[in-house]
Amino acid sequence: MPSLLREYIRNKLIEQASNKGSLIVVDIQPEYESGTTFDIGDMLRAAAEYNEVLFLYNGADTLGMIDEQSLRNYYFEKLDYDEETYEELMSVSEFFDKGYGFFRDVMDSDICFDRNSVIKIVKYMIDNNVQDIRDLDEEDVQSIGVSELLFDDLEDYGFWVPELQDVLPQWNGSDIAGGARNECLAEVEILASAQGLSFRQVNEFIYEGDTRYTEGMLSESFKTKGSSDYFRVELPGIGYAEGGEQLRFQECQGDVDALMKTPEFLAAKEKYESNNTSKDIVKDENGKWTEVEKPAKFRPRFYDVTNAWINNPENRGKGNGKKIYNAFIAQAVYHSRNYGGVFIGAHRCVMGSGTSEDAQRVWKSLARDYPSSGMVIFVGL
Repeated sequence: MPSLLREYIRNKLIEQASNKGSLIVVDIQPEYESGTTFDIGDMLRAAAEYNEVLFLYNGADTLGMIDEQSLRNYYFEKLDYDEETYEELMSVSEFFDKGYGFFRDVMDSDICFDRNSVIKIVKYMIDNNVQDIRDLDEEDVQSIGVSELLFDDLEDYGFWVPELQDVLPQWNGSDIAGGARNECLAEVEILASAQGLSFRQVNEFIYEGDTRYTEGMLSESFKTKGSSDYFRVELPGIGYAEGGEQLRFQECQGDVDALMKTPEFLAAKEKYESNNTSKDIVKDENGKWTEVEKPAKFRPRFYDVTNAWINNPENRGKGNGKKIYNAFIAQAVYHSRNYGGVFIGAHRCVMGSGTSEDAQRVWKSLARDYPSSGMVIFVGL
């Protein structure tokens, strides 16, 4: 769509959206229920009081998650099968499968770019009708003027303007609820800000997500580079940690086995297998090959911290090492978001050696914050 036409349509939709008593709900669905800190039924009953409601979700078309009808059924259940309230809510509701992660490679937990920089990039792309960040040329990068954005790194980013940009303008000025505040809800707000739109947060019905993975990154200016195979996180002027995906931790298999018996691992396994399926080809009773669905097998990812370093000895012993390791853990969690869980371990779990005494002290400290055994931790998603 030409940019001038898109701008004309957007302005018309904004005009139509004023003062309608509307609400946007982000990612209130079974896959994220465990992170919700309020009663979903209460939120839905409050939503039924609005004139218009837009439910944004990660669904079957984009991520293979819940479909619209199943989501409606889920809301009916959360309303304790109150038909009157359910019908009232559904009569004013729209649903949109928005997808996930369109900005997260550069915004996730503010590791790479601050929020204003992300908005600036998105606005430039919308104004210039660029859908994918990899389509920017060197002149575009210079025009955007975000120092962290390097032309040579564009191929490393999964960053695009979603179809949601065509939906949001008519909801300008709406209240917004759901979550998580610094994750998927933030993506929606960033896209809105880039379009000159604004929403009002309903804090009573916003869940924070697991702040253990974001707290450090929100207060520090971390930078990251690499891919899901191997990446590096750096606290400028202080130090870095880097590492990559492994098939297993051969030298720490006993620790992995111990963690697989923990309540956290078993809960993550049950959650993943109950919400995900895989397809198999089998013979039916007539001897014909047919495709059947079965529960997906839980296979968490493995990441090792291959190397970590604090440049100036004066910066050691001040908690910087733990901050950097937590940033690495956050990035490993992000890359494992579709796997249901992740094991993160010291490099000695791969090579049998190579973990310094300083690093061992950091692992011992991390063991107080995560399910752990030896120098291996597990994070369930």
